[in-house]
Amino acid sequence: MEEKETISGNKLLAEAMKLNKHIAVSLLNTTITGYEFNCTLHSLHELKYHKSWDWLHTVIDKIESIGEGDFNSKENYHVIIEKRYTRIIYDWDKWMSKNPEDVVSEDVSKDYRHSLFDYDKKLSTWQAVVDFFEWYTKIKNVTK
Repeated sequence: MEEKETISGNKLLAEAMKLNKHIAVSLLNTTITGYEFNCTLHSLHELKYHKSWDWLHTVIDKIESIGEGDFNSKENYHVIIEKRYTRIIYDWDKWMSKNPEDVVSEDVSKDYRHSLFDYDKKLSTWQAVVDFFEWYTKIKNVTK
């Protein structure tokens, strides 16, 4: 994985997590962007979603909490982490159904399924949550 891809993915996750964003201008007139995580300010290069289960777990909790507490919400996502892949699915009951027609709905925004194989569980999970938020952001912008 390239550094540019890592920084871009971590930035997307920081924004999805709504971390406090700080922008400063250095003495050399360069703009520095930082995000606050656990009361510590981190530059884009210092975000650790791809390296730390502690960071990554907060994203998993966020995905699984989408729609929680709202009885009328039609959103219900589950993150499943296995030995060599990570899957994020909508509505566990439909996914486990024997009838494939139950899994596919007319509303594409409810049918997100991501399965990614990799030999590194943490990296696989990171890539899956980045992919999820790329998709989720696009769907939310379309449905506004």
